[in-house]
Amino acid sequence: LENVLTHILPVLLLLSPKVGDTFEYFCKYSEKEKESVKFICKGEDPSICHPLINTTRENISTGRFSMTVDQQKRNITITLLKVKQEDSGTYWCGDLSTDGTHRFFHRMVLTAGECSENPTPTLGTTAIEDL
Repeated sequence: LENVLTHILPVLLLLSPKVGDTFEYFCKYSEKEKESVKFICKGEDPSICHPLINTTRENISTGRFSMTVDQQKRNITITLLKVKQEDSGTYWCGDLSTDGTHRFFHRMVLTAGECSENPTPTLGTTAIEDL
C-alpha cells in the first residue's frame, strides 16, 4: 500500500475457524467512508499489508476470498472458503479516500484450528476488545 494510513479504530476481533471450514467476518465503516473503495489486506503492519480483495472490481471475488458491501448498514462481509492453516494472521479492513490515502478501520486476527470433519460456516462475531 503506497500512501500513509490516516486512522485505525480501536477494534480487534480474535477468531479461530477450523481448517476446511467456510468462514465469514464483517467490518463496519463510518458514514464518511460510505462511497470510497473498500479493501481487505493481510499483514501485521497495515502500511505494508498484502492486498487481498477490493470493491473496484465488478465481481468481488478472488479465489477463496469474496466480499459484499451493504452500504445501507455500512457493513463489509468477507467470506473465506476452505480455511487453510496459512490463512492464520492479521487482516485489516480499510478504504481508499479520494485523496489516495489508505484508511484502516478494523483489525481481525485469525488463527486456523484443527480440521473439521463436517465443515460449517463460522460467523466472525465472537470476541471484540480494545487494542
